[in-house]
Amino acid sequence: MTFTLRLQLSLMMFLEYFIKGAWFVTLGTYLIKSLNASGMEVANIFSTQSLGLYLLLFCWLCRRPLF
Repeated sequence: MTFTLRLQLSLMMFLEYFIKGAWFVTLGTYLIKSLNASGMEVANIFSTQSLGLYLLLFCWLCRRPLF
């Protein structure tokens, strides 16, 4: 892997987590204040991130032996 490619991928990953972190912090406040969501509803919305990750990993593991 060349240094340029490594630098580009590192920058891309940094920006991905920076953007996710920026909206992830304000999402709870927005849900509670603007949409009048309860604490349980906010927790359910945040937990979908983890469930989506596990579903993605499971699909990837099932698909991998086929190719």
